[in-house]
Amino acid sequence: MNDRTENERQHTRWQYDESERPYDQQSRGLAVEIHETGFFGKRIGRAVVKDISLGGAGILISNQLSIPENIKIIGPDKIRFYAKVVYQRAEGDRFKFVGVTWNDGKNKQRVSLIAKILKQAEKSVTN
Repeated sequence: MNDRTENERQHTRWQYDESERPYDQQSRGLAVEIHETGFFGKRIGRAVVKDISLGGAGILISNQLSIPENIKIIGPDKIRFYAKVVYQRAEGDRFKFVGVTWNDGKNKQRVSLIAKILKQAEKSVTN
């Protein structure tokens, strides 16, 4: 992400920082499922959230999957968030990085999820 984009963010992002490694060699992140929106919400595939904030998230996903403009992200405890895809970029031969912005107003649930992630990160650092 360039400095200009980072400076334009309204919310601080929490990242699973492994910047010293290419994405295809990283092991940290929040496992989620990506679904289409709509009544039936067909499953698209699995993905890994690499950064998250109250404004959006960065998601790593197989480049073989086609991602629509609007998606449903199902996280831990089956919590559902709705998001709009704002960009996609290739990350090596196997992955793409998808940037999303939330469009569901579930900030309270996101704060709770981010707090859980931070607690897990603290435990892994102290162990």
